[in-house]
Parts: sequence; structure tokens; C-alpha cells
Amino acid sequence: MEHEYEMVKPTAAALAQAVEAAELMRERTDDETGVAHSLLYLFQRNRRLEEVVALVDRYLNFGTPKDEHAQLVLMLEALHQSDHEPKLPRS
Repeated sequence: MEHEYEMVKPTAAALAQAVEAAELMRERTDDETGVAHSLLYLFQRNRRLEEVVALVDRYLNFGTPKDEHAQLVLMLEALHQSDHEPKLPRS
């Protein structure tokens, strides 16, 4: 089931609090619904995507330096790999 929501970006403090709570839930194995796991996965993936966006922005605005192109390719490969190699949940 797919949902689309108009969400306001949380403050840095609110996001840090949510991540900390999710980490505690995972440590206590108190994540029967997978909400904490999903939040941590999406938080990590979002950080990687923000790095890609910043690099693409530089790439598009300042030409095509070989170093930035190679870095972009590596970042995209890492993103694809993280989607295809799920790690086992903590027990």
C-alpha cells in the first residue's frame, strides 16, 4: 500500500530525537512492527541521497570534472548495493 503525504521537514533536533529513539528500540529488540528499522534505514539512505544531490548539483553547475563524475558513479553504485544486500535484523 503506497501513501503520499505532504510533510514538513522535521527540525534537526526532532530528527535526532527520533533517530535516538529508534536506535534504543533496536537495541532493546522492541521493534516488532519494524518502524525503528525502517526509520533508521530511511535516515541513512536519505543522508546518502543528500550527498548525491550535492554532488550532482556541483556536477551540473560546474561542468564535468572527471573526479566528480567518478565519485558520483561510486556513490550511485553504493546506493544500489545497499538496496540489494539486506542485512540481517539485530536479535
